[in-house]
Amino acid sequence: MDKTKREELEKAYRKEKDSRAVPKMLTVHMVRVRKMGIGETAANLMRSERWVHEWLERFDAGG
Repeated sequence: MDKTKREELEKAYRKEKDSRAVPKMLTVHMVRVRKMGIGETAANLMRSERWVHEWLERFDAGG
């Protein structure tokens, strides 16, 4: 993820009011920016690895 997209994600995260969107944004940040693994990200967010994979696919398809 390039610097501009990372900054956009971080700005959107700080402004986000929908609690359902926060884990999705954190997923992208953990995997794409911090380079964490799928398993570690899933464990930290208390989600399944499948959920992480599915969300990243949706994000990659259209943000």
